[in-house]
Amino acid sequence: HPLVLDLNNVFSPAVKGGLSSLSKKASAFKDAHKAVTALKGTGQLPYCKVPEDSVLLSQVVGYAEKYKDVDNVIVFGCGGSALGLSSIYSALKGPFHLIKDNKPQLHVIDNVDPKTLTDIVNATKNSNNLYVLVSKSGNTSEILALKLFLTKEIKDFNNKLFIITDAHEGYLRDYAKKNEIPTLPVPLGVGGRFSVFTPVGLFPLAVCGVNVVQILDGATHAETLAQNPVLEQNPAGLLAMSLHALTAKKKVSQVVMMPYADRLRLFTDWFAQLWSESLGKKNHTDGKEAASGTTPIKSVGVTDQHSQLQLYLEGPKDKVVIFVEVENWSTQGMVSEEKINDERIDYLSGKSLAELLRVEKEATEETLRENDIPNLSIKMPFINEFQLGQLYQMWMNVIPYMGVLLDINAFDQPAVERIKKFTYRLMGRNGFEDIASSVFKKKKELIF
Repeated sequence: HPLVLDLNNVFSPAVKGGLSSLSKKASAFKDAHKAVTALKGTGQLPYCKVPEDSVLLSQVVGYAEKYKDVDNVIVFGCGGSALGLSSIYSALKGPFHLIKDNKPQLHVIDNVDPKTLTDIVNATKNSNNLYVLVSKSGNTSEILALKLFLTKEIKDFNNKLFIITDAHEGYLRDYAKKNEIPTLPVPLGVGGRFSVFTPVGLFPLAVCGVNVVQILDGATHAETLAQNPVLEQNPAGLLAMSLHALTAKKKVSQVVMMPYADRLRLFTDWFAQLWSESLGKKNHTDGKEAASGTTPIKSVGVTDQHSQLQLYLEGPKDKVVIFVEVENWSTQGMVSEEKINDERIDYLSGKSLAELLRVEKEATEETLRENDIPNLSIKMPFINEFQLGQLYQMWMNVIPYMGVLLDINAFDQPAVERIKKFTYRLMGRNGFEDIASSVFKKKKELIF
């Protein structure tokens, strides 16, 4: 059951001023594919090898089996340490997690909001919980603060703790060794936004009964496709070439990710981080100014037909819309066949909610096309582990192509390091006293 790409509405004449043909991009793709293949071959994109790492999978499954009887798995992570995990869990279990079974329930905490933390501790304090701290570096301020908070709030915290962090260094690694806390590693060189198929995502999912083997099977399938040197047979390459060409040709500056499925709502959060942190870069690889990047916008159909589409249709024509459509649902949601001789409602009689959702997407797609807004569709046969593995790995493989095409480093995030240094200074960490900025000057405040 492969994913299907529908790129018709990025081309002319379907969209006025659209792309003429990707055949002209064959040479550029050949060069980009050669460069990306070289990066993979020299081990510079280690996330691509993760789906086939049987040793790591065995460790994940082995540890997960030990915790199958807990009531709640409560994960604390920020950014890539949380978004992939929470979005896949939501896709499989539903956004409200209403399906109750014998498996543990997953709760992902990705902030240091004191009210949220207090609420989750109070709501679960009488349960059998597994607490999972996730930090690639092992030194993330927010996660260390949460560790101190939980140590104070949770009796016998260390005996309920699991740590996922760097294999060799960092505070959490040292703490785990000293206190004999069970751990799993974040593979060397795998950045947070690419870590969803490492223990960061797989361990909590496995504890909660998700079939992580099928997720990795889907990811492996997508990885195989991404290695194909023929553009028309490489979904990641097709997406990268199309989106890059639209950016260059139509000056597209915003990418709208719009799945027509509540279960994929959090997928847009994961995509937004992957896209913005990878492609928003100040400099080209040679150091010259680039100011590259397109802004990701999180959206969901049909909800945002009633909130965002007015802007997309009649506002600045600087967007491309990416739909994700689910073709088969486990339930159709049939509506009553009753008719009352009132066409304002009778036209819906005997139809299904699944049909209405599909038609709403098609209507939005066609209206965007009429207004010359480029759009494309990714069609998923089902929402299941295998399909999600394909979807996430495909998008992770779009990134190195975009990096080569934009001539940027798509795998670092140097700008956010400044925020960390300001935070250290403001929180009184030794060694950062020389960090100077207007932020430390007395501010004038308006009181209303």
